[in-house]
Amino acid sequence: MDKGKGVPDKWAVLIGIEYYEHPAQPTTTPRYGHLGNKIEYKTLRGCVNDVLAVEQYLVDTINVNPEHVIKLLAPEPGRKYLSQLPPGTYRRPTYDNIVDALKVPEGAKQGDFVYVHFSGHGARATTVFPELKDRSANDEDQVLVPSDITRGGKYIRDLEIGILLQAMTRGIPEVYKSDPQLDLPGNIDRIMHWGRQRPWMQAPQGFVVLAACEEYQKAHEIYLGDHSHGLLTHVLLSILRNGPVEVSSQAFYEGIRARVQDSNRNQTPYLIGDKDRFFFSDKLRSRVHALTVNRACVDRRKELIDRWVRLAGGKLHGVEELSEYAILPWSFDLGKRIEETDIIARVRVTEVMTGESIASFTQTDRVLWEKIVEGCPAVLQQLPIVKKSTVYFAITDDKVKEDFERDWHGHDGNRTWLHLNENGVKDTSFTVSIDKSGNFEIRERSGNFTQAIRNAVRPLPAAAPDNMRALIRRLEHLARFKMTKALANPGSRPGTSSALISIKVDAPAEGWELPSGQKVPPAEIKEWMAGAYELDEEKLFRVTIQNQSDRPLGCAVLNCGAELGVEHLFPPREPYYRLREGETKKTYFWMQVAPELRAPAKDGVAVVDTLKIFVCDPPRSLDALQLQGLGEMEDAVTRSGISERSHDLEDLLGDLGTSWLRHCIPTPGAQKADWETADVRIRIRPLLTENPFP
Repeated sequence: MDKGKGVPDKWAVLIGIEYYEHPAQPTTTPRYGHLGNKIEYKTLRGCVNDVLAVEQYLVDTINVNPEHVIKLLAPEPGRKYLSQLPPGTYRRPTYDNIVDALKVPEGAKQGDFVYVHFSGHGARATTVFPELKDRSANDEDQVLVPSDITRGGKYIRDLEIGILLQAMTRGIPEVYKSDPQLDLPGNIDRIMHWGRQRPWMQAPQGFVVLAACEEYQKAHEIYLGDHSHGLLTHVLLSILRNGPVEVSSQAFYEGIRARVQDSNRNQTPYLIGDKDRFFFSDKLRSRVHALTVNRACVDRRKELIDRWVRLAGGKLHGVEELSEYAILPWSFDLGKRIEETDIIARVRVTEVMTGESIASFTQTDRVLWEKIVEGCPAVLQQLPIVKKSTVYFAITDDKVKEDFERDWHGHDGNRTWLHLNENGVKDTSFTVSIDKSGNFEIRERSGNFTQAIRNAVRPLPAAAPDNMRALIRRLEHLARFKMTKALANPGSRPGTSSALISIKVDAPAEGWELPSGQKVPPAEIKEWMAGAYELDEEKLFRVTIQNQSDRPLGCAVLNCGAELGVEHLFPPREPYYRLREGETKKTYFWMQVAPELRAPAKDGVAVVDTLKIFVCDPPRSLDALQLQGLGEMEDAVTRSGISERSHDLEDLLGDLGTSWLRHCIPTPGAQKADWETADVRIRIRPLLTENPFP
């Protein structure tokens, strides 16, 4: 629950459903698939043991009051479990009981923490909220299956879970009452009203959800001695018992994902919600991402040449061969300054694949082998010089130029993304000069966003002693943005044409109405060149993506914004959408002009965003490509009072994950493209009013 007063208490709702068959209770509501086949939910193993193991950890290790633990169990008759299950110590996990348990616990206060655990069948069902599902004809609800699903129970649908969690975080004790006559959640009007606000799908706050696998995968079980457990729960508890007391949900997830996939490559956990919140805590970590170690071969019995790490980033993320990374402890907080003593190993990338890369160890006498585990963050330290963005200082005064170059090297400007070209302007990515007002001025070679640089940021007086540091940060940010925007597989066709997908941009027949009553009308779209469109801000448009390949593809849409940042737009809840072969997916957007660009836009300066549509097989997360807007990043640095080098691999370039290739070489001998991009450029016309949507 969000923001309360006093010492917070901890609560838990633990649900484990193994047994869905009840011979003494006949089926009254059989379930059927879309082909008319009867659906049967077979008996599972490990779900009840998961609950018992989690309860033991919560009570014995982090001192949760046993009276604050609510258990809902459906054990298989005759099966032995980790501990006894006396009657009266748990409730049946029926639809009504689960919904009741997911309300605010009796006695809880704002600021308390609630852990909810579900082990049982999950499924997909035809949506009962078509108007809330991006208006795509083939959308489904992701659902949890209660024990009474064939005896009058209902699926617990994703939006229903969302409203229950959101109500819990806001301290709302009574959300709705169920209608037993309909196969719908309880007060459908309440859910429809809440669902239109889209917090569950776009901005979940106050809660974190960790799912065992993607919707098309199966969560696996493992045996430990005589007992079975869910793989995710086993890994989760192992990390909690052996890891640090305080760890952010994102770091926690990275460790879980790496270890689950090390055991089963076909199970990919995913995370939704406040990723930066510490587990069972109100503390937040800084919003920073890095590559992670997916797998490590660090056996000291092996020769040094045979030891390596596999990193969760490859060509799709822009990782370059010969790039150098620092490996940090699994629990390291990337929001703080990285000291030399924090680094447990240094590695150099030797092989780059589509979504992963292999790196070998350098400085092997300093490696802390025992600390290298799956989930450790890997932070970029050095790019090959040929892959860096070059910078030229254009000034005729030799003394000023000499001072600039000395100051640049004194601040280690060449350390990661940049290389100062001291020999001339030829083939330079960025040219730095001093304008008539005495401020640093940056010009980009192509001229595509030189004007945007001026509009998005404050002036940097060249004479100010601390502004070389700020200039380097600005150039590093621009280098990252530029290369992200240009990221493409050379086998891809330019623009919106692709061998794997087709793209169509148009306006829907009807607009949307926001909960406030404001309407988002359909846009009037003008195509001013191939793959480039012009429309008014705050007007609704649609991008239709069709999979033209013969296999499923992971799909994500990123926006390279005019404010020089990169934002993940679609899918809103997950790192990627699984686009089935032949499937057509309709996605809806409306754009706004950033506050810092509003005045220039009204003066006629073009504001152009680029939607980058990524598809790949197998699916990959592109979270590491996200980047704050340039002005937002610099404001954050100013507010934080960050000292020299403290953010050299963090908020501006250390959102990390990439070394930003200019040219990706397809795997030799590959018969099919495994990833492609398509670009949609949107020129945004600003409104004349001063009342944009909040």
